[in-house]
Amino acid sequence: MAALRDQFAQVTAAQEEERQRIARELHDGLSPTLASLNIRLVTAGRLLERDGHSMAARSRNWPSKLRPASRTSAAWSKTSGQ
Repeated sequence: MAALRDQFAQVTAAQEEERQRIARELHDGLSPTLASLNIRLVTAGRLLERDGHSMAARSRNWPSKLRPASRTSAAWSKTSGQ
């Protein structure tokens, strides 16, 4: 019985360690990448508008398409302990 408890504790510790690793990756990797992409999309849209390009109107929606991914990344990061 003690061996089973020890194995359970090891598995639980490994799960927690993996959860924290994933949270760090999301916090340190995905979230800044999405923020940077959002800034670039906004800038591209402004340049298209400035130049009167036909894609200017469509470009206004680009940043909003990132919001669900950004929210999901932030939520995962929060629930994972970051």
